[in-house]
Amino acid sequence: MQHVHRERCDLGEGQYLHYLVAAAPEVLWFDVQDVGSYQGMVFGVFLYLGRVFVYEDSYGSCSGCGAWSEGVNPTSLEEIVKKSKEFASEGAALDYIHKFESYESPDRERLKRAVSSAFAWGVFKLNESDLQWFIK
Repeated sequence: MQHVHRERCDLGEGQYLHYLVAAAPEVLWFDVQDVGSYQGMVFGVFLYLGRVFVYEDSYGSCSGCGAWSEGVNPTSLEEIVKKSKEFASEGAALDYIHKFESYESPDRERLKRAVSSAFAWGVFKLNESDLQWFIK
């Protein structure tokens, strides 16, 4: 496994999206927020096979720059799903975002808009063959 910042400590906001997309290209992300500086949280909303998830992860300091909580970037869909919560309804997801507590706060309104968009897309009930075409 590769450390996120072993080679570069100048990753700015939005760079965690790169690691998430690389780990699970079959996931459709609607929002990813990196909240913090040398330590903080990463929040996201994604759709996978018609199912909506809210992703939460944390990172801490590694010689003055951020690294994922386990010291590695996510490398698979399974790792990303493990740190996410799946929602069957838009209302439940919106309520969760409104109530969740963390030491860093994301832009909740932006996450809520992402949830609404993900549920709207989820109506299409994408399947694996659709995603294989979409990824190519």
